[in-house]
Amino acid sequence: MKRAGIKMAVGTDTVGENMIAYPWIYFEEVERFVKNGYSPMEAIVAATKTGVEVCDAVDILGTIEKGKLADLLVIDGDPLKDVRDLRRVQIIIQGGQIIKR
Repeated sequence: MKRAGIKMAVGTDTVGENMIAYPWIYFEEVERFVKNGYSPMEAIVAATKTGVEVCDAVDILGTIEKGKLADLLVIDGDPLKDVRDLRRVQIIIQGGQIIKR
């Protein structure tokens, strides 16, 4: 699909309590994008900006901009060199509030 130019978003059917119990499922999906030919940056964009475009929420999510919800991850590592570093979350910022793990 990538070669055909079809825009793809990272996503999972896992919701609610299952995402809390199995948070690695989303990381696995991002890693599959890389395994299937996406660069780490392309996979991260598919998991953030493109995912929000698909959900029609670009006015509040998906990119770091003034006026948008501040949902960010602080990672120990460089996911652009090894996308698996996304699993090394040190701090979660959700709705502008810091949540330490």
